[in-house]
Amino acid sequence: MFGLFKENTKIALGAIKSQLLRTILTVMIIAIGITALVGILTVVSALENTIAKDFASMGANTFSISQYDMSSQINNNDPNRKINPIISYPEARAFQEKYNYPLSTTSLSFTA
Repeated sequence: MFGLFKENTKIALGAIKSQLLRTILTVMIIAIGITALVGILTVVSALENTIAKDFASMGANTFSISQYDMSSQINNNDPNRKINPIISYPEARAFQEKYNYPLSTTSLSFTA
């Protein structure tokens, strides 16, 4: 059994030596292919993580405060429309400074 393995190894090494250029090219092409595959998978994974993180930052834990709700902006002819007080810039800044919790960010967009 060991003799058969030794003989097969000699034949394989002889084939590699006799066709050295072909062997080197084959090994290089396989190495380049594996490297490209790993690189592409890494880039795709990084893009998925970046996009997921960006969407998570805009997700369900995001809210906005405005003078009117969205339905009253769409339906301006509603006679039962509630008129809320105007939010002043100092009030908005006070809310931004008061809302200071761990792992949260408060941003302010004010239109006069």
